[in-house]
Amino acid sequence: MKSLLEFVSSRITNAMTFSDGAAIAQGRFPLVGVETSGSVLFADLPSFSSWSSRVGPVQSTYAVNHFFTWFEGETSAFGGIIDKFIGDEIMVIFLDTLSKGSGAQAAFATAHGMLDNDPYSFAPRIGIASGPLFVGLVGTGTRMSTTVIVETVNTAARFLSGLKEVQGATPKPAVCVGAELDQHVRGIVDPLSWSISAPRSFPARNMRVFSVIDITRTTDFVPQFDYWESAQEAERLARTSGSVITDMACESEVQ
Repeated sequence: MKSLLEFVSSRITNAMTFSDGAAIAQGRFPLVGVETSGSVLFADLPSFSSWSSRVGPVQSTYAVNHFFTWFEGETSAFGGIIDKFIGDEIMVIFLDTLSKGSGAQAAFATAHGMLDNDPYSFAPRIGIASGPLFVGLVGTGTRMSTTVIVETVNTAARFLSGLKEVQGATPKPAVCVGAELDQHVRGIVDPLSWSISAPRSFPARNMRVFSVIDITRTTDFVPQFDYWESAQEAERLARTSGSVITDMACESEVQ
């Protein structure tokens, strides 16, 4: 799987930096990147906050890392590139120049495939937006990363937030996309297993009003294993092997 840094490095021949202008402790920051187009996908693990409050940090980390790894494996099949992990959310980029079909087609094909074959019953919620992208270095001379910063990113994040608001306390595996993809969506999903909403107006916070549709999976998968037992066993093995330890200062504070 190509990384965003590899994508930028393969196209940029001259990396410029600029001074912050400070009189003391002057620093430098980059202006390096590639203007392109594609789609951004945001997904989260529903009920993670309530689940983590019950099982503690070790099992929570096991669960979210399992979710991220499953997601990474599935997105790579359609040319998706993992941008970042944010709490229990994941951000994936589908560039038009690297994806199978357009970025929008690859993003929705990924979302559809994952919700159509979810053996762990993660039942993620997903927001997808398409448009211009700027893939670049972000940060300072001492710490930087390669990411995408553009309105398309904010739109995908808002679509996911809007889906959470619509679903409330009873989350279902679903995808929120712009209404312009309606016909494309209908050509892929099975109406016996999926429900497609009528276009609705979505006033995105600090942005404009979008027309979106929600595609919800109406049938559930039976998990292949007991996730509680799996997480508990993983914590036991990690502690026994020394892969997870309790810091002594932390231990004394607890006592």
